[in-house]
Amino acid sequence: MKAILFTLIVITLSVFNCSASHQFGSDISYKHLDSMKYEITIVRYRLCSGHTMASQWLAIRCIIDNLYYQKLFAPTSIENVKTNCSDSIRNCSTQNTRIPGEYGLEKHTFIDTIDFASADYPGLISCSGLITLEITQCCRVSDINTTQSSGYYNYAEINLAMGNNSVDFTSDPLVFTCCTQPVYYNLGAIDALERDRITYSWDC
Repeated sequence: MKAILFTLIVITLSVFNCSASHQFGSDISYKHLDSMKYEITIVRYRLCSGHTMASQWLAIRCIIDNLYYQKLFAPTSIENVKTNCSDSIRNCSTQNTRIPGEYGLEKHTFIDTIDFASADYPGLISCSGLITLEITQCCRVSDINTTQSSGYYNYAEINLAMGNNSVDFTSDPLVFTCCTQPVYYNLGAIDALERDRITYSWDC
Protein backbone atom coordinates (compact mmCIF):
# COMPACT_ATOMS: atom_id res chain seq x y z
CA MET A 1 0.00 0.00 0.00
CA LYS A 2 1.34 3.39 -0.94
CA ALA A 3 1.78 5.73 1.99
CA ILE A 4 1.31 9.45 1.56
CA LEU A 5 2.29 12.03 4.13
CA PHE A 6 -0.14 14.93 4.39
CA THR A 7 1.03 17.82 6.50
CA LEU A 8 -1.64 19.90 8.17
CA ILE A 9 -0.15 23.35 7.95
CA VAL A 10 -1.02 26.01 10.44
CA ILE A 11 -1.16 28.74 7.85
CA THR A 12 -0.05 32.11 9.07
CA LEU A 13 -2.84 34.38 10.22
CA SER A 14 -2.99 38.14 10.38
CA VAL A 15 -3.85 40.62 13.09
CA PHE A 16 -3.04 43.60 10.87
CA ASN A 17 -5.42 45.61 8.74
CA CYS A 18 -4.59 45.34 5.05
CA SER A 19 -6.28 45.65 1.68
CA ALA A 20 -6.63 41.91 1.13
CA SER A 21 -8.33 41.15 4.43
CA HIS A 22 -10.67 38.37 3.30
CA GLN A 23 -8.70 35.11 3.29
CA PHE A 24 -9.65 32.66 6.04
CA GLY A 25 -8.15 29.46 4.69
CA SER A 26 -7.96 27.10 1.74
CA ASP A 27 -7.23 23.62 0.51
CA ILE A 28 -5.89 22.14 -2.73
CA SER A 29 -6.76 18.70 -4.06
CA TYR A 30 -6.23 16.83 -7.32
CA LYS A 31 -7.49 13.83 -9.26
CA HIS A 32 -5.49 11.88 -11.84
CA LEU A 33 -7.54 11.73 -15.08
CA ASP A 34 -5.23 9.99 -17.56
CA SER A 35 -1.60 10.09 -18.66
CA MET A 36 -0.30 13.47 -17.37
CA LYS A 37 -3.73 15.14 -16.98
CA TYR A 38 -4.99 16.12 -13.53
CA GLU A 39 -8.12 17.87 -12.34
CA ILE A 40 -7.08 20.49 -9.77
CA THR A 41 -9.51 21.86 -7.20
CA ILE A 42 -8.80 24.95 -5.11
CA VAL A 43 -11.14 25.89 -2.26
CA ARG A 44 -10.84 29.25 -0.52
CA TYR A 45 -12.89 30.60 2.38
CA ARG A 46 -13.92 34.26 2.49
CA LEU A 47 -15.29 36.24 5.43
CA CYS A 48 -18.44 38.19 4.43
CA SER A 49 -16.97 41.42 5.79
CA GLY A 50 -13.79 40.97 3.74
CA HIS A 51 -12.98 41.91 0.16
CA THR A 52 -14.52 40.03 -2.73
CA MET A 53 -12.76 37.17 -4.54
CA ALA A 54 -12.15 36.85 -8.26
CA SER A 55 -10.07 34.36 -10.22
CA GLN A 56 -7.26 32.45 -8.50
CA TRP A 57 -3.65 32.14 -9.66
CA LEU A 58 -1.98 28.78 -9.08
CA ALA A 59 1.82 28.54 -9.07
CA ILE A 60 3.22 25.28 -10.50
CA ARG A 61 6.79 24.43 -9.56
CA CYS A 62 9.39 21.74 -10.04
CA ILE A 63 11.74 23.04 -7.37
CA ILE A 64 14.59 20.60 -8.02
CA ASP A 65 14.77 21.51 -11.73
CA ASN A 66 14.04 25.21 -11.10
CA LEU A 67 10.87 25.29 -13.25
CA TYR A 68 8.04 27.72 -12.52
CA TYR A 69 4.70 28.31 -14.25
CA GLN A 70 1.33 29.86 -13.43
CA LYS A 71 -2.27 29.07 -14.32
CA LEU A 72 -5.34 31.23 -13.75
CA PHE A 73 -8.40 29.43 -12.39
CA ALA A 74 -11.87 30.88 -12.93
CA PRO A 75 -14.41 30.53 -10.09
CA THR A 76 -16.66 27.46 -10.33
CA SER A 77 -19.05 27.90 -7.40
CA ILE A 78 -19.74 29.94 -4.26
CA GLU A 79 -21.69 28.68 -1.26
CA ASN A 80 -22.30 29.69 2.35
CA VAL A 81 -20.59 27.71 5.10
CA LYS A 82 -21.93 27.12 8.60
CA THR A 83 -19.47 28.56 11.10
CA ASN A 84 -20.53 26.36 14.05
CA CYS A 85 -20.14 28.84 16.89
CA SER A 86 -23.53 30.32 17.76
CA ASP A 87 -26.86 31.20 16.22
CA SER A 88 -25.78 34.85 16.04
CA ILE A 89 -23.28 34.04 13.28
CA ARG A 90 -25.08 34.64 9.98
CA ASN A 91 -24.45 33.52 6.43
CA CYS A 92 -23.39 36.10 3.84
CA SER A 93 -26.61 37.89 2.89
CA THR A 94 -25.28 38.88 -0.56
CA GLN A 95 -22.93 36.55 -2.46
CA ASN A 96 -19.29 37.64 -2.88
CA THR A 97 -20.02 41.12 -1.56
CA ARG A 98 -18.16 43.00 1.15
CA ILE A 99 -20.59 43.57 4.03
CA PRO A 100 -18.92 45.31 7.00
CA GLY A 101 -19.79 43.75 10.34
CA GLU A 102 -21.19 40.52 8.89
CA TYR A 103 -19.36 37.39 10.06
CA GLY A 104 -20.69 34.68 7.80
CA LEU A 105 -18.35 32.63 5.64
CA GLU A 106 -18.29 31.74 1.94
CA LYS A 107 -16.66 28.75 0.26
CA HIS A 108 -15.22 29.64 -3.16
CA THR A 109 -14.33 26.69 -5.41
CA PHE A 110 -12.05 26.81 -8.47
CA ILE A 111 -11.68 23.72 -10.71
CA ASP A 112 -9.60 23.26 -13.86
CA THR A 113 -7.56 20.63 -15.68
CA ILE A 114 -3.79 20.70 -16.13
CA ASP A 115 -1.93 18.56 -18.66
CA PHE A 116 1.64 18.49 -17.41
CA ALA A 117 2.80 17.10 -20.77
CA SER A 118 1.43 20.06 -22.76
CA ALA A 119 3.59 22.71 -24.41
CA ASP A 120 2.36 25.21 -21.80
CA TYR A 121 4.58 23.56 -19.17
CA PRO A 122 7.85 22.55 -20.84
CA GLY A 123 10.05 20.30 -18.72
CA LEU A 124 7.49 19.39 -16.05
CA ILE A 125 6.84 15.92 -17.44
CA SER A 126 10.48 15.03 -16.73
CA CYS A 127 10.66 16.78 -13.34
CA SER A 128 13.13 14.85 -11.19
CA GLY A 129 11.22 15.65 -8.00
CA LEU A 130 7.71 16.47 -6.83
CA ILE A 131 5.47 19.01 -8.57
CA THR A 132 4.33 21.67 -6.10
CA LEU A 133 0.99 23.49 -6.52
CA GLU A 134 0.96 26.74 -4.53
CA ILE A 135 -1.38 29.60 -3.69
CA THR A 136 -0.25 32.70 -1.83
CA GLN A 137 -1.78 35.87 -0.41
CA CYS A 138 -0.14 38.88 1.18
CA CYS A 139 -2.50 39.03 4.14
CA ARG A 140 -5.14 37.40 6.30
CA VAL A 141 -8.28 38.80 7.87
CA SER A 142 -7.61 41.19 10.75
CA ASP A 143 -10.29 39.47 12.88
CA ILE A 144 -8.12 36.37 13.40
CA ASN A 145 -6.21 36.60 16.67
CA THR A 146 -4.21 33.36 16.84
CA THR A 147 -0.88 34.61 15.44
CA GLN A 148 1.13 37.73 14.71
CA SER A 149 2.15 36.81 11.15
CA SER A 150 0.59 38.39 8.06
CA GLY A 151 1.47 36.12 5.12
CA TYR A 152 -0.61 33.29 3.70
CA TYR A 153 0.64 30.21 1.85
CA ASN A 154 -0.79 26.81 0.98
CA TYR A 155 0.49 24.00 -1.22
CA ALA A 156 0.00 20.44 -2.44
CA GLU A 157 2.51 18.06 -4.00
CA ILE A 158 2.14 15.64 -6.94
CA ASN A 159 4.40 12.75 -7.84
CA LEU A 160 3.78 12.40 -11.59
CA ALA A 161 5.50 9.01 -11.65
CA MET A 162 2.85 7.55 -9.32
CA GLY A 163 -0.25 8.93 -11.06
CA ASN A 164 -1.83 9.24 -7.64
CA ASN A 165 -4.81 11.19 -6.29
CA SER A 166 -4.95 13.46 -3.27
CA VAL A 167 -7.33 13.00 -0.37
CA ASP A 168 -10.67 14.82 -0.36
CA PHE A 169 -11.57 17.07 2.56
CA THR A 170 -15.25 16.44 3.20
CA SER A 171 -15.66 18.80 6.19
CA ASP A 172 -15.65 22.57 6.01
CA PRO A 173 -13.35 24.28 8.53
CA LEU A 174 -14.49 25.20 12.02
CA VAL A 175 -13.93 28.93 11.72
CA PHE A 176 -15.29 30.37 14.95
CA THR A 177 -14.82 28.70 18.31
CA CYS A 178 -16.29 29.81 21.60
CA CYS A 179 -14.24 30.77 24.65
CA THR A 180 -13.93 28.20 27.46
CA GLN A 181 -15.47 25.46 25.29
CA PRO A 182 -13.52 22.40 24.03
CA VAL A 183 -13.07 22.03 20.29
CA TYR A 184 -13.22 18.66 18.53
CA TYR A 185 -12.00 19.09 14.97
CA ASN A 186 -12.26 16.56 12.15
CA LEU A 187 -10.94 17.37 8.69
CA GLY A 188 -13.05 14.63 7.16
CA ALA A 189 -10.14 13.59 4.91
CA ILE A 190 -10.74 10.44 2.88
CA ASP A 191 -8.97 8.63 0.06
CA ALA A 192 -11.91 6.81 -1.48
CA LEU A 193 -10.13 5.97 -4.74
CA GLU A 194 -6.89 4.33 -3.61
CA ARG A 195 -7.38 3.98 0.15
CA ASP A 196 -3.82 5.04 0.88
CA ARG A 197 -2.70 5.40 4.47
CA ILE A 198 -3.02 9.04 5.58
CA THR A 199 -0.66 10.57 8.15
CA TYR A 200 -1.01 14.02 9.72
CA SER A 201 1.41 16.34 11.46
CA TRP A 202 0.70 19.71 13.10
CA ASP A 203 3.32 22.37 12.25
CA CYS A 204 3.31 25.61 14.18
